[in-house]
Amino acid sequence: MTSLSGSDSNTTHNCLYRKAISVCISGQPFWVRRVEASLRKYGGDRVKVVGLTSHCWNSASKIKQALESDVLLRMGYRPGARNIRGRAFDAAWHALRLLNPGARRVYYWLGTDVLRTFEDWQRGQLRPACFECAKKDSHIADAPWLCEELNRIGIKALSIPVTMCRLQAADTPALPKEFAVLTYIPDSRYSFYGGECIYQSARHLPEVRFDVVGGDGRWAPSSLPNLKFHGWQIDMGPHYRRATVVVRMVRHDGTGLTVVEGLCLARHVIYSLPLPYTTYVSWGDTEALNRHIQELLDRQRRGALHPNDLGRRYAMREFDEQRGTEKLISQLLEIGAGRRSR
Repeated sequence: MTSLSGSDSNTTHNCLYRKAISVCISGQPFWVRRVEASLRKYGGDRVKVVGLTSHCWNSASKIKQALESDVLLRMGYRPGARNIRGRAFDAAWHALRLLNPGARRVYYWLGTDVLRTFEDWQRGQLRPACFECAKKDSHIADAPWLCEELNRIGIKALSIPVTMCRLQAADTPALPKEFAVLTYIPDSRYSFYGGECIYQSARHLPEVRFDVVGGDGRWAPSSLPNLKFHGWQIDMGPHYRRATVVVRMVRHDGTGLTVVEGLCLARHVIYSLPLPYTTYVSWGDTEALNRHIQELLDRQRRGALHPNDLGRRYAMREFDEQRGTEKLISQLLEIGAGRRSR
């Protein structure tokens, strides 16, 4: 047999990367469905995808596809967790590994899973066998700062945002006449999402309307006339259009969807993580939050506050669904080539 060398070898190598692959996505149902939909929409004949969540384990056809997949993609569910859910998913993941040993394995880190893993790692509470095994696989993270955190615990990850904007407008929407702040605070995690900080800011700035989506505000000490809770919302478009400023004060995060969507609709954004064309305020810093909101309010009163056009252009470019999915597909093709070349 004649060995391949030079350009012939490179051509063969590149062909491997261009071939279609099959991908099984498993993990947290919301993220499985979201990434599966994007891959189906933009993958064409390059990616064959199956979503495998807990309620699909009795589907013979989906299990068959999973066992024939080139890549096993895990969304969330951090490896080595000691809780019941973590142990159960690790067991299911281990079964997939055993039954499809040739598949390349990829972890997609989303946000809180990184935080909990890092905390457990510091306390020595990770199950070492699962965690050390995971370190040998490929890793993708939703944001650059997640990659930095993972690197501190021995995991090298590539940053590919999974939080892709679904709200866009053909033209830059005008800012509302009434100055208003919009934020997301679920009742079950109000402290994590800066609930106390938002409440104190609303008390300090009674002339500013604060709109909260995601919860009913059962955690609030008392009602405030300028603090309104709207509960869970399916259509966020009207809320963004009534907002001047989007605030996301979260203890830890991937790429926050409300931040991206707010930018895509040219809103000013205050965020507890450093992202271009937003104002950074650290989690829980009520004084800084009040100061920046007041500055924006003063600018509006002077007629000097305009839509955040630079932020809009940045977000529509960097978080475009097709662009992000193409980057993910390219990475999965490269990873999947390892199986085909063996």
